[in-house]
Amino acid sequence: MKSQLFCCALLLLSYAAADEVCTPDSEGVEPCPGLELSCVQEYFQSQVDCDIATVESSSIELGAVDVNLPSFQMKAELLSTKFDQLDGEIVAFTVNKQENLAVLAVQFSNVTTDTVGVFEYYPTGKEPRVFTLTGEEIYPTLTITTYFQLESTVDSSEESSEESSTSSPSEEESSSSSSSEESSSTEEESSSDSEESSTDESSSTDESSSSSSSSSSSSEEETAKPLPLSTARHFVSWGSDPAVEFGGDCLDTQDEVLSAVLADFQARLEIGLRESWVTRGTPVAEYYIQNNICKYKQ
Repeated sequence: MKSQLFCCALLLLSYAAADEVCTPDSEGVEPCPGLELSCVQEYFQSQVDCDIATVESSSIELGAVDVNLPSFQMKAELLSTKFDQLDGEIVAFTVNKQENLAVLAVQFSNVTTDTVGVFEYYPTGKEPRVFTLTGEEIYPTLTITTYFQLESTVDSSEESSEESSTSSPSEEESSSSSSSEESSSTEEESSSDSEESSTDESSSTDESSSSSSSSSSSSEEETAKPLPLSTARHFVSWGSDPAVEFGGDCLDTQDEVLSAVLADFQARLEIGLRESWVTRGTPVAEYYIQNNICKYKQ
């Protein structure tokens, strides 16, 4: 009986803990209820040190992007990815000061990509296979949701290090004063030693002061600005299934190991695409933000 009561108590506690985790502490506000691009631009430009964004081209070509495909024991380097157009519409923008969070969602329509990639397959207990594939992907809709910190914080350990380095010169100065007094009470033959000691201590104090200044400067440099793009996180989703076509000589390979994984990859294409967009989404999101909302200053 006691064991049953104990199990029930644990179950109730687990439900309570789950409620605490799943329930949001607060909800964000919409600075731009109509989600107009001009309003979102004004908000970013009022918070971030940036220039007014101007669209250079709706057609872009990304540089090399590394992707991991753990479900297939593969990784790839996408040498180039071309987008025929990248015209987005803002579908969500909220700001939550209590949670230190801003959420921006942009939906792209009729996205077509042409990709060339070098793939590496690591079969269990066998040497890796390397092959090249080309691919064309057509997405009726593609949505990228970006999560920003409203403000980032400096690591407290860095601040402690700065305080420690700032206090060290005073300790050395105290030691210098004591040493100087002892030196002055000696006979004339020790005066030269006293001068050398004073010179060393002065040099040590200058070095410590320089170190303190350098530490303080480093700490200031590591303090990120509001809505930092470098630490933003991007997640990609789509509604209708994309149309995908692959090309390359390796599709007709006679290698039993490679042909098996290629068949598996095409059979579970949805999983492979989602894993690839984990890293592919970042340069696309950054391109849109930099060229349509706020061109961050370096």
